[in-house]
Amino acid sequence: MLTSLVEHDWLDGVWLAKLTGDFTDTGHVDLRRIIRKCLADDPAAIVVDLVDVTSDGGVLATALATEQRRAANQGIALAFVLRAQIAEELKATIMGRHLAVFPTVEAARFLAVHLVPRRWLHLTLESQPQSVAYARNQAGAACLDWGVPWLQGAARLIASELVDNAIRHGGGVAELTVSLQRELLRIRVHDHSEHLPSLRVPASPWGDWQDSTSGLQRVDAYATAWGVRKVDDGKVVWATVRIHDTASAKSRLEGQPSAPSRPSGHAVAVGDMVLDPATRLVSLDSRAIQLSSHEFELLDYLMRRAGQIVTKRQLLTDVWRLPDDAASGVVDDGIRSLREKLGDEGSALPYLHTVPGLGVRLTPPVGD
Repeated sequence: MLTSLVEHDWLDGVWLAKLTGDFTDTGHVDLRRIIRKCLADDPAAIVVDLVDVTSDGGVLATALATEQRRAANQGIALAFVLRAQIAEELKATIMGRHLAVFPTVEAARFLAVHLVPRRWLHLTLESQPQSVAYARNQAGAACLDWGVPWLQGAARLIASELVDNAIRHGGGVAELTVSLQRELLRIRVHDHSEHLPSLRVPASPWGDWQDSTSGLQRVDAYATAWGVRKVDDGKVVWATVRIHDTASAKSRLEGQPSAPSRPSGHAVAVGDMVLDPATRLVSLDSRAIQLSSHEFELLDYLMRRAGQIVTKRQLLTDVWRLPDDAASGVVDDGIRSLREKLGDEGSALPYLHTVPGLGVRLTPPVGD
């Protein structure tokens, strides 16, 4: 069994995961759990120190190659530190030839910090009014530095809204992280409050929605996706903005986000869950479920394909309207957020089921 200790370098965005133990038959499961937890933070790079891990080279090579590919799909560099003997064994295997392997942690960190393009911003913000303006300006400046000036309007708005929400409702220190990874600009704010924000659904979804003053409604209009998740010391509210959507980005810069398209189709029911696209209302066991526009589109897509396995590529292209080779982390975040809203986490009768290696499937609970 593998044990791990993870250190976070917020200045450079490099996570160091030091692993110890024997890489047995369950080693890949342990490794995947550790890497997945690191990936959830959207760091710029992850260095995995395996010097104190013993293993058969062939088994380890397959596991490391799989996790390196998973991280690359999310736009995150993943480097491994191995003893010389194991490194040589890995290089002799087909799977190990393309691994990013280094003899020391210092060498791996040097590559991550100095050779990989640094598109990472982290700010620790005190609970004071000027912090919102500072976060807004720094997020916009980062977009200019990273060569995506057409995204600075969306970045400025989302950063200021999320930081303002954290300071007003969370109190204490808030941490803003902005990063550019493959096709997505990622913005996240961590505060120490356990109160989870929710999107306030207007009485008339197709009325004068642009007049809303709700911060999260603005985030929902400008972001490709957004969500919130609990962490050990509070919560993280995150948002992503698609890089190559220049038309919508231009309208955002001009302060004119395009209104969501009017839904079409008939109401659909799966088990005790009902979704009505005409009113954009979702009910589960006769109680209303508040969803963001992207969560609503995701649920609508899955419910109309109830019982079918839906791949991440399908969700990327059909729901998020991203290229099918885009980073799939946005799909993982969207599904995780939807699970929380539906109460699937820890439930004995969930609606959403992960099919390992294939995708996700929505079905009525077995008890229905």
